[in-house]
Amino acid sequence: MTKREESNGLFKELFKVVPVYEEDNMMCYSGGNTAKNVFGEAAKDETTAKYMTDLKSNMKNPVEWMYWWCRGEIYDIKAIQQAIE
Repeated sequence: MTKREESNGLFKELFKVVPVYEEDNMMCYSGGNTAKNVFGEAAKDETTAKYMTDLKSNMKNPVEWMYWWCRGEIYDIKAIQQAIE
């Protein structure tokens, strides 16, 4: 199993746990009104459920993107430095 598959599996488990947490612990803040719950009610909506399912597979590593951006900036700085010299 790759790290990506493992991460996706963990997100899948997280999306199962969050509505349970909300139902058990957040009901006191919503006054017992389940319509005010975000995740529990959203999971019943097909569009939101599909979004939450697709979210884990579409997530990217921000550190990797930052690495490539910094690398490009370094090359730009080196090019400007060479042009000046």
